[in-house]
Amino acid sequence: MWSATRRSSSERGAGALRSIRRRPGRVAISRSWASQRLARLEALGATRGRPRAPSETTPNYVRALGALAPGQDDALDRVGTTIDAAMFAPEPPDRAELDAVDALLRTIESGWSDATNPGDLVPTH
Repeated sequence: MWSATRRSSSERGAGALRSIRRRPGRVAISRSWASQRLARLEALGATRGRPRAPSETTPNYVRALGALAPGQDDALDRVGTTIDAAMFAPEPPDRAELDAVDALLRTIESGWSDATNPGDLVPTH
């Protein structure tokens, strides 16, 4: 009886596709937002001597950047997680989360631009 009421994976997938189709503008804006923030993150890393490898995922890249700035690793992780969700999740992050990540990125960029050289960000232990 239970299996008769259970939806198949293809039915669940179709529901997700309908859900995305209803919000094409929101998904497109989210992906555009994510692409722009990822470019900022990559530029930040490159200026500190840590460019992103072509096959490197966003989560792996932010972990590598976090190793350069141990005090900012949690903020970088949130930025990376939100960028990934904005690009790939069926339900994009809400405006409040996108705004919070923008504020975190500004803080990170400001802190990194105050460092005089890439060695300032490398852990000494």
